[in-house]
Amino acid sequence: MRRSQAVRLCARHKTNESAFRMAIIVDFGIFKNRLYLSKMIPIPLHSDDYSALVSLLRTARKEAGLTQVELATRLGVEQSLISKIERRERRLDVAELRIFCAALGIGLSEFVSKFEATLEGHTEETSNDW
Repeated sequence: MRRSQAVRLCARHKTNESAFRMAIIVDFGIFKNRLYLSKMIPIPLHSDDYSALVSLLRTARKEAGLTQVELATRLGVEQSLISKIERRERRLDVAELRIFCAALGIGLSEFVSKFEATLEGHTEETSNDW
């Protein structure tokens, strides 16, 4: 979606552009050559769950013995992207998380299991066993 389309959608739905960027479009489509938006779910960058996810990613990177620069090189991205993710200035989607996990040498399902255990408070059972 282009920026101009996003701005028009925001105006139509009485929301600001930054709130629109921090939302998942749950249902959208085309009706008479116009995009419509039926529902948005806000996703804050600073939620406790997302903080736990980023903390777990940072821990996995450090346990793999990688610096941000080395991880960025493996991923073919700038180091600043890794920094923004670890400072919770940029969100990861599932496809990006999968690539991150592969670069760290862990499976996505393994990472998600560890993340779920962290959220449930069972970190002592699963710590340091990637």
